[in-house]
Amino acid sequence: MRRLAAGKAATFRVEGAADGGRARGAVVLEPGAVDAALEVVRAGYAKVRAPRDGAPGAEALTDASADAEAAGRGLF
Repeated sequence: MRRLAAGKAATFRVEGAADGGRARGAVVLEPGAVDAALEVVRAGYAKVRAPRDGAPGAEALTDASADAEAAGRGLF
């Protein structure tokens, strides 16, 4: 993650509300519009909980989590 984020601008993009009314969103690293959460999940350093229906990016996150687990990456 350090190599991915070092020296890059980070933007938090609000995509909705989480349970309890807190903002839910994505951290995007520029240049390249890299989704930091997706990269952490792909590396196997985060496990994805079952998303609510219609959550933006949920399918990409759950697929990345399954791929990381199947490959034994990170914490798996």
